[in-house]
Amino acid sequence: TCAGSGLSGQYNKGQARSYTDNGNGTVSDNSTGLMWQKCQVGKSDSNCSTGIPTTVSLATATSTCESLSLGGYSDWRVPNRFELETLLTLENENPSINRTYFPNTSSAAGWLHMTSSVYAFDPSKVWAVNFSNGTVSGETRNSAVYCLRCVRGQ
Repeated sequence: TCAGSGLSGQYNKGQARSYTDNGNGTVSDNSTGLMWQKCQVGKSDSNCSTGIPTTVSLATATSTCESLSLGGYSDWRVPNRFELETLLTLENENPSINRTYFPNTSSAAGWLHMTSSVYAFDPSKVWAVNFSNGTVSGETRNSAVYCLRCVRGQ
């Protein structure tokens, strides 16, 4: 009943995560139906060990995802808060993400990853997910300090 609502129930929070590495730089979340960029923007190769995470502001994040062509798809976008939160796994810390499917997740920005969701308490901010410890917070949208992982689907 949550489909299309953008609420967390739409993304099956609390369900066991199940991923498929598509072998083309993308990972499918079998629980949510979302397809993720395997490596953070700025990193590459099959283990995401080449390169350095690119830090972005919301404007840069939006244009980066919209211009991405990966795995044969060109409809990439910045994830919203609830979508990005589905990648959190609190069994791990530093990073709090599945290391098998999203290897070498790191950050030059305190592990903060950009979302497209505006922080309701202060519209000059957006929600950011911290993959160091699994926290979510409102952060300044125009600061170019966030890591990025693009998503498609839903």
